[in-house]
Amino acid sequence: MIEDGKVVDSWAISSGASGTPTHTGNYTINWKTPLQNMRGYERRGGERFKDPNWSGPTDSQGYAMFEQPNVRWAMYFNGNQAFHGVYWHSNWGNRMSHGCVGMPEWRAQQLYEWTPQGVEVSIHY
Repeated sequence: MIEDGKVVDSWAISSGASGTPTHTGNYTINWKTPLQNMRGYERRGGERFKDPNWSGPTDSQGYAMFEQPNVRWAMYFNGNQAFHGVYWHSNWGNRMSHGCVGMPEWRAQQLYEWTPQGVEVSIHY
């Protein structure tokens, strides 16, 4: 977190895995929601896939999907990429998401409450 050009806080996050990277660049927080069910396509090699052995949800054409209920403190900055809380793992400092920037829920709440909609954010490694 940077305020008036000074770092005021920082912490480890989990970002996008190699096949679903978090894209670097400068963005704007376009939309915020305190609670949401997230859903999207699972990917292999960056592409969505069909697998007859897939035990999770699929769309009407058979493509593998993920569903994550009750995701808290989401702030969208690049299409479907967002900062948000994560309750299903604590593997911070590793790239493992579907492109979002995940963090402990209490950190996500802190960021959500501190960040106005429309603010610019910078994603870098």
